[in-house]
Amino acid sequence: MRLIDVHCHCLPGLDDGPAAMEEALALCRQLEAEGVSHVVATPHQLGGYGLVNDAVTVRRAAKDLQARLSEAGVDLVVLPGGDVRMDERIPEYLDEDTILTIGGGGSAVLLEPPDEPGVDPIRMGEALLERGLLPVLTHPERTAWLRERGDILARWLEAVGAIQVTAGSLIGGFGRNARDAAWTLLEHEGGILLVASDAHDLSDRAPCWAQAGAAIAGHFGPDAAYRLCAEEPGRLLGVERPSWLSA
Repeated sequence: MRLIDVHCHCLPGLDDGPAAMEEALALCRQLEAEGVSHVVATPHQLGGYGLVNDAVTVRRAAKDLQARLSEAGVDLVVLPGGDVRMDERIPEYLDEDTILTIGGGGSAVLLEPPDEPGVDPIRMGEALLERGLLPVLTHPERTAWLRERGDILARWLEAVGAIQVTAGSLIGGFGRNARDAAWTLLEHEGGILLVASDAHDLSDRAPCWAQAGAAIAGHFGPDAAYRLCAEEPGRLLGVERPSWLSA
């Protein structure tokens, strides 16, 4: 099974991911080793990083990393994206091409929830839906106030957008509460659910694809593992359409 990782901090020197190119290459080699064929490089946008990691910067860095991977013989496709902190100005920034959708030209946006209640996620998600964009709520199992608001997450899945669970959460990498919440989310019937690594390095925030994939397959079966780790993420990118590969 070739995995599609739509949330990974693999670009060097932009945020709290790899500090230098060699670290980025090592992380990407590990992704390839664990079965990933496509990775969306998603440095933090907005929140504490403001507009530092704008679309131009991220696209350039993703292109540079792809070139180095090709030179090193690493069979991994890198696409630009952003881990976008929820902000009421997101629609405006998207119009200005300041922040990125998943893959840099798609119709889905990673939305990172704030650490504390602030921007209404439902309202934010609906604003993106009105623009023809699918909002993807990232790692709510790791966000305490959202973890405790099952009503918000249920409504999100039923009427707003997709939810992305972190691979490491499923194997206890973020504690028992996050682990239990992650499995509960994956058991939800209906809505769009997917798994991504949200990897930053090879130590504290490693990809964990091999362990998480095996756990999902053991719990739900291999078909569910394929759907959560490859099929649904692939749909966000449109990888069944090869046009973007030659762009």
